[in-house]
Amino acid sequence: VFDRDTKVLWLPFCIDNKQVWMMKSADFGLSFSRPVNITQQLNLGLKCNDSPLCMEYGTGPGIGIQLKSSRLVVPVYYFRSKSGRGAHVLYSDDHGNTWKKGGDLGAGEEPQVVERMDGSLYMNCRFKRCKPRKIGLSRDGGITWHDPFGDESLIDAQTQASLIRLPGPG
Repeated sequence: VFDRDTKVLWLPFCIDNKQVWMMKSADFGLSFSRPVNITQQLNLGLKCNDSPLCMEYGTGPGIGIQLKSSRLVVPVYYFRSKSGRGAHVLYSDDHGNTWKKGGDLGAGEEPQVVERMDGSLYMNCRFKRCKPRKIGLSRDGGITWHDPFGDESLIDAQTQASLIRLPGPG
């Protein structure tokens, strides 16, 4: 996620899909800070013991974005158990100094997110392979998601997708 205000590039990543780490670069990616473990500040509840896939957590595979409001947003996915998969965002309102977990979209994997022209967030996720992609909308920067639905016009290719919004007029 590139912060256009501070000119800092933030790089979230996971270790063993259980810990969330963050690094930053102030020279456009030529060098990076030491990684910082931000798992505890996110309050993710990464605990359970009913499945080998239990609590897999991943930042991405998409890109993070900066909203018009300057909020930094990173799409993430998780597996709570064999049936408990979902997506949400991580966000920062202080230029990456602290990060918070947004609201759950519910089912979905490998999320992509864009800010729409009206300022709302649009999240697009893989959903149960070969089904329509799962779509969610947020009007509060990812804190809550409203009425997720399967978009029948977007047939899932059983893998991640890409989503980038081009700037509109003005």
